[in-house]
Amino acid sequence: DDDIADLFGKASIKAPSIVILEDIDSLTSETQITRAGLLSQLDGLSPNEGVLVLASTNHPEDIDSALCHRPSRFDRVWHFKLPSRELRMMYVKRSFPWLSPEQKNLLVGGTEGWSFAYLNELRVSASVLAISEQLGDPTWMHVEEAHRSLSAQFSAGRKGHLADSLAEVGFGT
Repeated sequence: DDDIADLFGKASIKAPSIVILEDIDSLTSETQITRAGLLSQLDGLSPNEGVLVLASTNHPEDIDSALCHRPSRFDRVWHFKLPSRELRMMYVKRSFPWLSPEQKNLLVGGTEGWSFAYLNELRVSASVLAISEQLGDPTWMHVEEAHRSLSAQFSAGRKGHLADSLAEVGFGT
């Protein structure tokens, strides 16, 4: 709680400033920040003039109702939907223009439910695999390998799901 108070105190001193609370759904449940400590900073016993607070979550259903059901804690809420098939196809066409239409369709079909962050990581991971082989653009083989790895990570990221214990972890030589 001292850390969150210090953060808001420094933000007020340096105003105008922005405080970003990422994954607010787990902030008080998975850290040492208490619900009361966070609420007192958001409610501002001393006003946070010039401080904009932004919060994000991938699980809005898990947000403490005290955070989102009181005016002035968060005045605006935006929901960014997952990209549709059409948007994923646009992204794949821009990121992997050398893939065949069939490969693009396979890739788009295999990314249902993925956010743009996951799609971007697919591009980065495939590129890293190609770079590690001293190639320019990734090949379909690199894209497939990156997709397999991210698909496993995507599944493991769901609450209550455990990653495959046989999966390799670490850095290549």
